[in-house]
Amino acid sequence: MVYTFGDPDKICKKYDQDWLISIRAHPGARVITVAYTSLINKERFNLTSSSFARNAVWIKVKDFPQLGFDQNDILGKTLDHLKQKIYIDPLGRRKPYFLAGTMLCCIAIVMLPNSTAWFSGKSALLLGTFFLALMDASTNVAMQPFRALVADNLSDEQRETDKNEAPIAWGNIV
Repeated sequence: MVYTFGDPDKICKKYDQDWLISIRAHPGARVITVAYTSLINKERFNLTSSSFARNAVWIKVKDFPQLGFDQNDILGKTLDHLKQKIYIDPLGRRKPYFLAGTMLCCIAIVMLPNSTAWFSGKSALLLGTFFLALMDASTNVAMQPFRALVADNLSDEQRETDKNEAPIAWGNIV
């Protein structure tokens, strides 16, 4: 489910009212729409019209005409929802990195202080160095996708602020 739309003023346009008069017993009744999305393979889907439509066709998103009621608002909100799903969480593309990085880091945290219990001398030092490197690498494996996730969730206003403050951040690093 994307969103529920129920603006009481959605049927205030004359064109919309005329259409409702032609198909409903009570054309002034409130219209509530619940929008759902689903990703499908259009080659495998048999597109048919509903009882209200004469025909049904696939239309590219950029070619959509002005629609009745609040359908353009519904389309815009649905597209934003799909963009978020595709860019931020397409089938959980970042979640395996969070999980793997966290699990490896936990293993390294447990093993690092115990490396002297299994080996002594240089062997313990090498094992400890290995677990320290594993902990560092696994932290990076988990954190880099998280940083990208945070950046993907920024609003447009925050993105502009972030771009303007980049020189200050570079000055602090140097």
